[in-house]
Amino acid sequence: MNLDTCKDFHYLTPIAYRNRVILFSQVLQYVHNPYNPEFEFQRLDLASGLKDLLKRTGFTLESILSTGPSNISAALGIEAYVAKMIYDEAKRIRNNI
Repeated sequence: MNLDTCKDFHYLTPIAYRNRVILFSQVLQYVHNPYNPEFEFQRLDLASGLKDLLKRTGFTLESILSTGPSNISAALGIEAYVAKMIYDEAKRIRNNI
C-alpha cells in the first residue's frame, strides 16, 4: 500500500491532500496574481514584439505608468504615438485590476 494515497478507498491521506492543496494554491497565486509582471504583460493588448521589448528593457506595469509616454518613447526609441498606446493600455489594465 502506498503511504501517500490509499487506492483501496479512493481517497488521499491527509498528508497527500495537504501537499496537493498547497501546490494548487501556489500555482493559483503565481498565475492569477495581478501584481505578477508576467501576468500583467499577458493582459496588455499590444503586439508581442512590443511586450518583448518592454520586458527586455525592464519595464513593469508600474514603471510604465510612472514613466509616462514621452520617457517611454525616449527609452525604447519608438514613436511618441506608440508610447502613448503603451501607456494608455497599461492604464486600462491598472484600472481593471
